[in-house]
Amino acid sequence: MNKKLMAILGTVAVGGVLLGTTAFAAISGTSGYDVYKEALKNTYAVNSITPKTEVTVKDNGKLLFKVDAISKLDKEKESMSNSVTVTSGGLQKTVDMYRQDNKTVIKSSDSSVYNVLQRGRERNHKKEWREDDPGRIKDIENVADALTGTIQNYITLNSNPDGTKEVALQLSDKQISPIINAVASLMVKNLDKELKHMGNKPMDFAFENSLQDKLPRLVDNIRVSHIDVEAKINKDNLIQEQTENITITGTDAKGNAHEVVINIDTGFSNYNSTTPDTVDLSGKQVNIISPENYRHEK
Repeated sequence: MNKKLMAILGTVAVGGVLLGTTAFAAISGTSGYDVYKEALKNTYAVNSITPKTEVTVKDNGKLLFKVDAISKLDKEKESMSNSVTVTSGGLQKTVDMYRQDNKTVIKSSDSSVYNVLQRGRERNHKKEWREDDPGRIKDIENVADALTGTIQNYITLNSNPDGTKEVALQLSDKQISPIINAVASLMVKNLDKELKHMGNKPMDFAFENSLQDKLPRLVDNIRVSHIDVEAKINKDNLIQEQTENITITGTDAKGNAHEVVINIDTGFSNYNSTTPDTVDLSGKQVNIISPENYRHEK
């Protein structure tokens, strides 16, 4: 998967983080905040887990693309597998990635080649994999606390008789803080610059070119007009499902108005019982990528 497609998918992922942080901040100081915060910590702390995510991106009501991803993570064994399928119009592409035997293996559906990232780069991956979880959580809490304000009044918490809980947040227009709008505007504008300037090699897959062309380039009047977050927490105080919906409005260079809607649905399962998939490279066409080449290409 080339850098431009990665940038698009990365922005979708960052949008999910932005929404999660917003919800995290919005329920600060309430019982809902404490419930969600504890469930978030518990979910992040499990040794293994299987997240399954569906993302849709629409512009003025028209579906631009859909992303289906399933990951299997095992922190104890420092292994993972990930399969991401992106659909746009009549075109589709799947990228599978495996972290196994101190290597990262990447296989795209439009190629028979298995790209293998050598150990030099893997040392960096493993260092990141073992970073101190409490430190990360504390940083998130600090950011969340900085974003708290009147929006905490819009959170709802529903405790069910079976021990499960539901946390929800809906924000629109003036309920959304200027900080969130500033961050969203910066992200969108930087994405446009990255897509224009990253990489010197031409696109080699029609789908990626089509996907890039369909994404609107917002340059002015960029703002988040709606945020909707719902989280379901199971009786073991772990996040089971989370739905995030964000609407961003703005105008392109020609003055045309756009309403971009990003929807992210994530389900979590197999807590502490996930086994990542592996791939047998015997007899496969393998391309070894050195750390130096990886840094040059990314």
